Amino acid sequence: MESNMNKKNKPISPSTDIWVALDLEATGLDKNKDDIIEVGAVKFKGNETLDTFNTLVNTDLQLSDFIIQLTGINQKEVDEAPKWESIAPKLSKFVGDSGIICHNTKFDLEFLETANLSFDNPVCDTWDMAYVLLPSESKYSLQALAERFNANHKSPHRALSDAIATQHVFQKLLKIAKQLDYETLNEMLRLSNRSNWVLGDLLNGLSIESEFSKAKNPANKNPRRTISALGIDEEALNKRLTTLSPLNPKDGYPLELSEIEEILSLNGPLSKTLSAFEVRDEQIEMATAVAEAINSSSRLTVEAGTGVGKSLAYLIPGAIYALSHNKTVVISTNTINLQEQLLKNDVPKLHKALEKMNIDSQEDLKCTLLKGRSNYLCLERTARLHSAENLNDDEARMLAKIMIWLKNTKTGDREELNLGYQTARAPWNKLSSETALKCMHSGRPCFLKSARQRAEGSHLIITNHALVLSDMVMGGGLLPEYDVLIMDEAHHLEEEATKHLGFEISNRMIRDHLESISGNETSICNIFPRTFLTIQLNENIREKLFELTQLTTKSIEITNLLFNDLSEFARSNSQQSQYSSKNSPFAKQIRLRVIDTLRKSQGWIETLNTWDILNTIFITIRKNLGDLEEYIHTKEQSDLPNIETLSESINNALNFHQTLSDSLNSFLSNPDTNGIYWINKLTEESEIYLNMAPLNVSKTLEENLFSKKSSVIMTGATISTNGNFDHFRNNTGFDRSKELILGSPFDYKTSAALFLPNDISDPNQPTYQSEIENAIFEASVTAEGKTMALFTSYQSLRNAYKNLQPRFQAENINVIAQRPGDSPDSMRREFLKVPKSVLLGTSSFWEGVDLPGDHLKVLIITRLPFHVPTDPIHSAREEQYENSFMDYSIPLSIIKLRQGLGRLIRTESDKGIAIILDSRLTKRRYGTQFLNSLPEMTQIQSSLSTMSDHIYYWTK
Repeated sequence: MESNMNKKNKPISPSTDIWVALDLEATGLDKNKDDIIEVGAVKFKGNETLDTFNTLVNTDLQLSDFIIQLTGINQKEVDEAPKWESIAPKLSKFVGDSGIICHNTKFDLEFLETANLSFDNPVCDTWDMAYVLLPSESKYSLQALAERFNANHKSPHRALSDAIATQHVFQKLLKIAKQLDYETLNEMLRLSNRSNWVLGDLLNGLSIESEFSKAKNPANKNPRRTISALGIDEEALNKRLTTLSPLNPKDGYPLELSEIEEILSLNGPLSKTLSAFEVRDEQIEMATAVAEAINSSSRLTVEAGTGVGKSLAYLIPGAIYALSHNKTVVISTNTINLQEQLLKNDVPKLHKALEKMNIDSQEDLKCTLLKGRSNYLCLERTARLHSAENLNDDEARMLAKIMIWLKNTKTGDREELNLGYQTARAPWNKLSSETALKCMHSGRPCFLKSARQRAEGSHLIITNHALVLSDMVMGGGLLPEYDVLIMDEAHHLEEEATKHLGFEISNRMIRDHLESISGNETSICNIFPRTFLTIQLNENIREKLFELTQLTTKSIEITNLLFNDLSEFARSNSQQSQYSSKNSPFAKQIRLRVIDTLRKSQGWIETLNTWDILNTIFITIRKNLGDLEEYIHTKEQSDLPNIETLSESINNALNFHQTLSDSLNSFLSNPDTNGIYWINKLTEESEIYLNMAPLNVSKTLEENLFSKKSSVIMTGATISTNGNFDHFRNNTGFDRSKELILGSPFDYKTSAALFLPNDISDPNQPTYQSEIENAIFEASVTAEGKTMALFTSYQSLRNAYKNLQPRFQAENINVIAQRPGDSPDSMRREFLKVPKSVLLGTSSFWEGVDLPGDHLKVLIITRLPFHVPTDPIHSAREEQYENSFMDYSIPLSIIKLRQGLGRLIRTESDKGIAIILDSRLTKRRYGTQFLNSLPEMTQIQSSLSTMSDHIYYWTK
């Protein structure tokens, strides 16, 4: 077995040698600015604890309130602790030559190194172990893993307690690691050998343990066909990849409206299968309207309030039509949550109802979930990266994680994996099926192909708006043929269409593309001669490869110059441009909209000169790639090994190169009259982005999507504004549609109150932040938690959390505050788990989050959700209106506010109070439009001093 032995240390056994689990607490996260304030370590061998080490550390730094609250360590304790200089030798002696285990070794060991204490010992990271061995685990924090394994973790964020928890988590994960088969372990060792991955010492130690020796794990006498070095049992994998035969459309019958009504009636089949069934007139009205639209090949826009049961209202007629005609109906949503609800909750109900009517058996109606290419793992690309001679840590970690996942997955869907951290998307992108437009590996197992085959044989395809729009942009091919489209959460359609009809380009994107041609081990210029080792390449092809290498190197240099010019252009013009958001409180970035006047400036003209040089080189690169593609398609080359892989790489590079060239040309020298262009630069980073979005999407949607289908149904809970669909119709182009607004069957007057304080400051006043913080605190204490506060800005949320957390802790109330990158679902689970909790959330919590029953009693809207005025897309679209604020900004904000308020009442038995802490709702004329668009809750306008009394009445 291959070894990844540390050159300065002998192999260490994870089971029989001594290890030290180590943890630090510090004043912050920056090793260069912050200091260690506590060290905890536990020495153990196998399951036996040998010794512990624990001490506070004196620091000259002042502890922040956050660190004091997080750790429970106070300033006096630190001031009285020994200095680091006296602790370091003792810690070094305690550790000795033992292996070191941390949960995030980078943090702990780098802090120690900065403090002049370095270790050359074998190292293991329990975060990495969990990340690989538990590929679908929802959270990899030490606290979450300790809870999963029932490990001892009495005092989170205290060093010794964390070290003990790390020890126990390691021991549990080690048991899982020991169950790995020889082939998997060997391949993981190969990955660690070709990278600096932190699990190398652990894997090396496992290799010397007897249960992993070849003697005790003899090779299978009937070797399995595998894909590259992955060791995948293709036969077993193919059995897991289910497929369906394509549908053969037939002449069906029109939907019987009476049949639809019967299914949803009091004594209908649905009532006989669901114990909690209730007849809802609004649901019946919607279902028959959907059936009429399908029968008449027409369009329908229907808004259905909370509790209508809109999912079944469109699933039932859609399914009956699909079954009778043996055709596909596409149901598109915007959120994963709704897709899962449809598949796991509503479709099973649909099956039961149709079975009762002898319309369907479980074998008849076929339903599947289909996602975009980037969501599915490509085994060929995975094998290609797996065989690379050098890997970075992220790549090695991801490949190992996928090896474990491949043993059980049936879908290859990224959603099953917890990628865990932001930079993990880079290695995933190298492994996904994103570029599988002309994949030639048809004889191998393919998750994407399996998903599409299931879709071709399905009556109902549940997908997202993104895939529907991608299919539209490509002119078809991503979805099977279909003539009925139902779009739920339709209020997101314009936003999603804007994303898919635009582009974003970065320097890194261009560099990665060029390096895929020539510049790294797996580049075309490196693979090409290796593929043709047995054939003498002609002189012309050798010259093409040499020229490509030179051209890509030159292109990278000029691209750097181009983006430096654009960065300076954005910086210098943002100070004087009304379209810049440099000083916006909403984002620390320079965001410069490139308008016609800026394109005439000297700075832009100089940038165009740089682009002209780069574009000339790009044209030559494209020609050379085309020549290579033509060469490998000659008859005498077709039987070479790996020729398909090479051909696919060149084809993908050509397609991307053309798209990239066209996009850069559009941004820099030939802008579309329907385009919005802007430069986005994070001021704290060097990377800048060039963005384009369409000014108007309605014409494209009408010509390329709506008009291509016989029937299109738009639905959602928040489509209308001020009692009509004008805003939705104008922005999406979805006209010539029957329109229907169905209110909620819930009695909002008796189940919900809307409290509007009449004495709160204007949001622009300096006292406003402290007033909303006091209101959140008072409301949460009165309701004993069970409160969610929605913010429009991370800065306001962060300030509120910082000021409220100590106050909430004194009241024994758990506060959960959203941070960039946090998983809304994990926050939701914590909120549901801890009864006395307050949740502070931003954009992702305004919709799609259900907290039913007694879990949520008080919903606070801190501010009306107006869009950032300097957003390039919104500022450009506002210019199309005479009164942009009333005709554009307010309708968008109304929809967002309705979504937010919709979190409060999710079931008929829910009861609670909504509080909007924005005086503009009652003091500005446009406030009436907002109030007229909201459910008819009991409205209370009173002073903040009365708020607690009203909360008590509506929550007890």
